[in-house]
Amino acid sequence: MNPPGGEVVGAIPPGLPSLSVPKIGWSDFTALLSAALVISLVAFMEAISIAKAMAAKTRARIDPNQELIGQGLANVVGAASQSFPVSGSFSRSAVNPNAGAVTGLSSVFAGLLVLLTLLSLTSLLYHLPLAVLAAVIMLAVLGLINPGAMRHAWHTHRHDGLAATVNFVNVSYFEDMMLEAGRRFPEAKAILLIGSGINEIDVSGEEKLTDLARRLEQGGVKLYLSGLKKQVLEVLERAEIHKTLPPERIFRSKEQALKTLLEQYG
Repeated sequence: MNPPGGEVVGAIPPGLPSLSVPKIGWSDFTALLSAALVISLVAFMEAISIAKAMAAKTRARIDPNQELIGQGLANVVGAASQSFPVSGSFSRSAVNPNAGAVTGLSSVFAGLLVLLTLLSLTSLLYHLPLAVLAAVIMLAVLGLINPGAMRHAWHTHRHDGLAATVNFVNVSYFEDMMLEAGRRFPEAKAILLIGSGINEIDVSGEEKLTDLARRLEQGGVKLYLSGLKKQVLEVLERAEIHKTLPPERIFRSKEQALKTLLEQYG
């Protein structure tokens, strides 16, 4: 019976779940297939969205393929212990960096602590109020809301300002191509992005462009732009990209850029 002060966690069965190979027949397979496809797709999209939100704060790179492999292996192992489908946890991911975690090893230590708790400390959690758990999650998630970024999105591109409250735009391909160019030519001192094919750029693209310019600069490589259309330049100007890329690095045409860069770098 819960005390008058509110609900508590209550009794948690100690020990680890038993391991067994799940028994599934053809009828079960056909009945579960459609639901499994939906769950796997939603779980993958949720995990990638969380990873990108974390990467935006830590300036780290993510590999969606590696994430998919990790989720698949975790679900295969979890099936042997009758677990729920495995995916990324938004609330737990938010708590992690707020607690000072900077690498994936934090999840390893968290798993070991959960193991220790399940084996010998479950009785201590009986009187823990559920409201405490809710407060921890809410405070952690609030830390991911960035009003400054929303204002920047609204100032740069009004559509993105509205969308900043609900979507997530994928700019990973652009980032991968730029970094791949740097890896292919490790001795290069400059990278020219010919933007004549860019018809529109949103705030996520502008932020990624700015971030890439800074990262390349740290490695001794300067980023140059050429051939940008008027509407693209207007977005970049409103975003004050000149703070990262000065005007002398932005050329009207590819020919002008190549001539200047050849004179400067040989």
